[in-house]
Amino acid sequence: MKQNRSIKFNKCLIATGSSPRNLVDKDNKPITLPESISQHVSKFKTIEDYKKLEQLTREEGKKILIVGGGWIGSELAVGVATRGKKTGTKVTQIFPEAGMLGEVFPEYLSKYATDVICNETGLETKSKVAITSVEQGENSNVKVTLSDNSTLEVDHIVVAVGTRPEVNLARNDLEIDERNGGIAVNHEMQTSRSDIYAAGDVVSFPSSLLGRRRVEFYDHARMSGKYAGYNMAGNRKSYLYQPSYIGDLGSLRYEAVGLIDNSLETVGVWEKPGSKKPVRRIKQASAPSASAPASSTNQEPKDGGNEASKKEETSDKNENVKMYSPNESQSEPQSHGQSVSESDSHPTKSDEQDSKAATSTESASAIEAGKSQDPFDPVTANKFEKGIVYYLKNDRIVGVLLWNFPDRVPEAKRALSSRKPYSDRTELRSVISFEEQD
Repeated sequence: MKQNRSIKFNKCLIATGSSPRNLVDKDNKPITLPESISQHVSKFKTIEDYKKLEQLTREEGKKILIVGGGWIGSELAVGVATRGKKTGTKVTQIFPEAGMLGEVFPEYLSKYATDVICNETGLETKSKVAITSVEQGENSNVKVTLSDNSTLEVDHIVVAVGTRPEVNLARNDLEIDERNGGIAVNHEMQTSRSDIYAAGDVVSFPSSLLGRRRVEFYDHARMSGKYAGYNMAGNRKSYLYQPSYIGDLGSLRYEAVGLIDNSLETVGVWEKPGSKKPVRRIKQASAPSASAPASSTNQEPKDGGNEASKKEETSDKNENVKMYSPNESQSEPQSHGQSVSESDSHPTKSDEQDSKAATSTESASAIEAGKSQDPFDPVTANKFEKGIVYYLKNDRIVGVLLWNFPDRVPEAKRALSSRKPYSDRTELRSVISFEEQD
């Protein structure tokens, strides 16, 4: 410790958390800023960071740039833009993905969320770009050049590009998980030294369902600390808890549990906009990206015609439900201002063949042209109001995203714990009920 002091202990808990990453360029190299510019660049981690940004939004006509499209960056951009409407603050958010939360949401949903938020708040976004350089502005505090050769002149930059675990205290004496980051612990939150425990953002913990992982959610910090305390006090308990995350982007609310990663295969189940009566089940199948496991949606049913008739019967019972199978192709960089209508997601051939009885979708050209034949189809209407996205690996659910669908986290956790394989993706419609709860 400082001043060469030492403290003796019987048990020790390390809960040093994480620290925000610094600003980097398009090649992921740190950007060194002179003092004249660095005073106009901040992160968003401490109370002081909040106070500084809060003061900026009180001033008239400021231009603020949010760098990062993850959980914190996106929610922060929405909050600042919403508040800034009162003072004429212009907020721009940039990220390398196709839309907000592009690393976690399916691409069609990421683009949809970006569209909705830009219209609600006046936020401007630039997708698929990174910073090339930062210098003194001509008419403002900072001039930022982006990878598409465009420039932005702003008064302040907020960097929200993720965090790294604070493992310096433990690096020389404890096992560090170099792959996931963080101090490696066992199910009892115990490190490689039997009397030292760790909890929160700083730990890499084992999960029998999902493998070793590191989580930065509040729910995990709260519960992992609680279980570490149990075990330090001699009340041995295994940390088998599945932490969840609750967030919102303006009018859009979401809850997530498990592995939420758009490189996985996703299966989305969506309620038709404007449905008048409660929906019994909702299901939607989506094709994996190139890096995801191969889909099994084109497998033949084991009992042939009987299985097909079951699908038709299920479809009739779910007239307010749509299944969607997007082929998330790569598109050109685009900017989002007050309105965004482009959608290049469309169903794959294999999914259409497998899900004829349960799904109805339009071609991408029809969506882009606004020629939807069914205005109540969330796919063709590009209006995803309420639904569930399942993330799958080896045919099993490893993550669940609840979209404007509150109070279903316990059911989502049960879906993860079941370990049930879903080689027939249409079975996913019955995993979580859409019936209204008392």
